[in-house]
Amino acid sequence: MKQNPDISRIVLVATIGLCEALLNDCMTVDEASDFLFIPHTMKIVGYDEELVYIIHKATELEDIESLIPQHLEKIILEIKTLALEKLRSLPDYEYQYRKWLSYLI
Repeated sequence: MKQNPDISRIVLVATIGLCEALLNDCMTVDEASDFLFIPHTMKIVGYDEELVYIIHKATELEDIESLIPQHLEKIILEIKTLALEKLRSLPDYEYQYRKWLSYLI
């Protein structure tokens, strides 16, 4: 699959937002998993190993919550930090009259 910086940017921003929602008890791990942290997301961004790693780590949140809940916050913060670093590394966004939401609706 061809690299798509728009998709990467959207997934990263959503990941950061979901982590923030989880850290502030605005969303459950199950909801975040249903929303984005699923293996299909890794398939969509399969052209980017770093992003696949971030999403893979996020798909493990349900297991962490059930097996070692005392580490959940630490792992969420780690995922958020990785996503922020990856977002910073993306090339500058070149607005070309594209609206990402229009592709989804």
